[in-house]
Amino acid sequence: MKGVGRGAVEAIVNEREQNGPFTGIFDFVERVNLTACNKKNIEALSLAGAFDNFPEVSREQFFAENPKGEVFVETLIRYGNKYQQDKSSAMNSLFGSFEVEISKPEIPKAEPWSNIERLNKEKELVGIYLSSHPLDEHYMALNYVCNLGMKDFEEAKTNRINQELIIGGIVTNYREGFTRNDKPFGILKLEDFTGSGEIPLFGKDFIDYGKYGRPHIYLMIKGAFTPNQYNPNNVNFRITSIQPLNEIKENLVKKITLSIPLYKLDDAIITELSSLIKNNPGNSALYFKIEDLEKQLSVSLAAENGKFRINKEIVQYLEKEEIEFEIN
Repeated sequence: MKGVGRGAVEAIVNEREQNGPFTGIFDFVERVNLTACNKKNIEALSLAGAFDNFPEVSREQFFAENPKGEVFVETLIRYGNKYQQDKSSAMNSLFGSFEVEISKPEIPKAEPWSNIERLNKEKELVGIYLSSHPLDEHYMALNYVCNLGMKDFEEAKTNRINQELIIGGIVTNYREGFTRNDKPFGILKLEDFTGSGEIPLFGKDFIDYGKYGRPHIYLMIKGAFTPNQYNPNNVNFRITSIQPLNEIKENLVKKITLSIPLYKLDDAIITELSSLIKNNPGNSALYFKIEDLEKQLSVSLAAENGKFRINKEIVQYLEKEEIEFEIN
């Protein structure tokens, strides 16, 4: 983890092995060696989520200020140092008392960070997303509405010519420049679950869509690779539309059809599906195709209890139970 050295890790592990798990953030600074595990280390640990199991403090609060303008992590370390000094003095006193009475500082309130802000801090320090993935909320759109992953974007230039392509993801970088003819252009870097790729914006595309070149914006892009009419070997990606995923995600998945063999339709499946549907209200319609494989018969049914939101949790349940489904 960036910002946390070997000495800090050893100090934490040794203290935990000798005296048991830490019960909270104040217990942590009261016990750990704050010379080996200093302010920089604690800041990095908090940003990466190492203290998320301590319910009394959130990541944001480590960096919130008290009424005196002091950041809480500084207050915390000062408290820990004072506690340890007083404990050491008490142990070496004539009476040998181990009781230390220092009031714990108040944890300041803080506005919650956005999901993407929290996850970006995780990735910056650890190199990967830990608590979740910033694209999880767009799981359905990227996996079941888009028809091309970003890792295959360049390859599609040769094997998907003149086909409508739907790609999506999060903008991770954007740069602008000028061609040799002094015409402006932009390069938009988009990342999805498969990887990342760069989408060039020339001419009218630059004028119409350059405004979307902002990091951390979620986009769905439709377009096609088309050969230049004067030079067929020169293939360019022509954009037909760009839409912010946050604005359209609820309406992208219109329906889902579950194909369930009759022998699988038991009380457990019915109960679980009912619970998932009830707990995820939304805009998508639900259909069932019940199949009797022995008699080669099937019947199609529509759910009558309203619409619901098809999300990653539901899809993972269907995959686990090996229930086939079709989106849209």
